[in-house]
Amino acid sequence: MTNIIDNFTGTDVSRTIDNASGNILPTPTKKIDLASINDVRLEMASVYRGMKSGSIETSEGTKMAYVLSQVAKLITEKQNTQANVPTKELPSVSIDEFI
Repeated sequence: MTNIIDNFTGTDVSRTIDNASGNILPTPTKKIDLASINDVRLEMASVYRGMKSGSIETSEGTKMAYVLSQVAKLITEKQNTQANVPTKELPSVSIDEFI
């Protein structure tokens, strides 16, 4: 691993360089465990913090949060199916009831 400082931003943009070829190797990504609703919740919180700090662009973070919400939905549906919990349909409500 070689520490390289970006001259424009001043941030560390460390890269792994292959000693034999001198080529920059792809940065390995951290495997994210999304096996439970809690795992998804923690990852969504991480994405939110990344957007707030500016390390994740809002447009990318929004897409990531959407995908995570879909994963959470699938996990919940699987848990409900395994528990044989029937899904309930909500009763229809007229707007006139609130006026």
